[in-house]
Amino acid sequence: MTVVEMDGVATAKDGIPYDPFYVWVCRFEGETIVEVNAYIGSAAVNDILERLSPE
Repeated sequence: MTVVEMDGVATAKDGIPYDPFYVWVCRFEGETIVEVNAYIGSAAVNDILERLSPE
């Protein structure tokens, strides 16, 4: 099993940049990835959803 932490740089549909944080937990069989659980920092996602939600 391998755990990967990643910092991203992205731009939301409204043009405002955000820096998402990701964690992937990867399970291998031999040298092949057979399962990935991916997680993203919820604060960045919540901010975008609030900004882009219709009033």
